[in-house]
Amino acid sequence: MATQSKVNWQAAREAIALGASIKHVSESYGASVDAIKQRIHREKWPRPEQLTTAHLPSPLVIAAQSWQQKGEAHRTQVFAMASRALAAIADTPPDLTNWSDIERAARLADRAAGLDQAAPVVSLTFPQALSSEVSQCFVDV
Repeated sequence: MATQSKVNWQAAREAIALGASIKHVSESYGASVDAIKQRIHREKWPRPEQLTTAHLPSPLVIAAQSWQQKGEAHRTQVFAMASRALAAIADTPPDLTNWSDIERAARLADRAAGLDQAAPVVSLTFPQALSSEVSQCFVDV
């Protein structure tokens, strides 16, 4: 069960407005049935029969919120797994026996440090120089 601060109350409210049962919303969003009922009463959540079609959230918005929640849960899970794996090998780092291993380790380090992002391209322009000015810069000694 999620803590009350981690519940996406806006999405839960929209699901109730679309006709989802309180039990289904409780299971989907990790809030207790009693907490949902209290919010419905306290905030006067609209029920489907009270809404006009202009007030209904679009199915695309609801689907996007659902996928966003799933993505966040996946990122959290993968981060926790990676953290546990790194903690397990912290005392015994892997042997880097060939260039391929070193290259992989460098890529992982860059990715962990956020350095794998493409660097911005800087374009420098120089003023036009006459050929006589350039030749004076390179004087044979």
